[in-house]
Amino acid sequence: FTGVIDEVRIWNVARTQAEIQTNMNSEIIIQANLKALYHFNQGIAGGSNAGTTIANDGSGNGYQGTLNNFSLTGTTSNWVGSASSIIWYKDVDGDLYSDGNTLTSCSQPMGYYLATHFTALIGDCNDTLSTVHPNAIEICGNNIDDDCDGQVDEGCAVALNLKLYIEGIYIGGGMMQPVVDPIIYPTLCDTITVELHDALPTYDWQYSVTGTIDINGNGQFEFPGAILSNSYYIVVRHRNSVETWSKDPVLFNAPVINYDFTAP
Repeated sequence: FTGVIDEVRIWNVARTQAEIQTNMNSEIIIQANLKALYHFNQGIAGGSNAGTTIANDGSGNGYQGTLNNFSLTGTTSNWVGSASSIIWYKDVDGDLYSDGNTLTSCSQPMGYYLATHFTALIGDCNDTLSTVHPNAIEICGNNIDDDCDGQVDEGCAVALNLKLYIEGIYIGGGMMQPVVDPIIYPTLCDTITVELHDALPTYDWQYSVTGTIDINGNGQFEFPGAILSNSYYIVVRHRNSVETWSKDPVLFNAPVINYDFTAP
């Protein structure tokens, strides 16, 4: 049994539904047809209760109870508080993490559990998704704070693979001159800066990365995971070329995005 028990009554007559409901959330006193009554008010709730093994009979009939095989210390296998002081913690999604919301009730409310059910009693930032909790692994690209640290897609990098040719150093056949150092870096073309601008007016700058492209026009540029699930214009800057924008905003919806400026 993993729950808690308080106020046990033994009768020698069948009780009606109305009689049960009238006193189900409160203690009762000696009355007719009540053979045994255990308020379970002994001990200190959750405390050190070694030796407190007698459950007193409040019916007046002297049927004292004896506790066997209880640890009588800590929050489990021990004396508990009265029914009105049982605290239940919210866990609607069943991931063993609570958002800290509680209810005090005699019976277990739906979606609420005792403290012993949990890995943590606070910290769940979305109690409707079992994959979201403080110990979850951040999933890149879903635009969700999976690990409840107040950040979305942190630690996730997005690789933008570009294909482009720079006018003035393009020699035809899909090749450009190795401008950086033809001897030491014969396959390296030049340095460019890639910017991401808002998809809507006023098309403000948001991010920029400087890197290199090879003589075939290929380059990879790494941006922070915060751009995931958002759309941006891609802007390329080169020291001797006209600033170039992508035709349309590009949706960054995956860890790797490819964009070809040479395509029609």
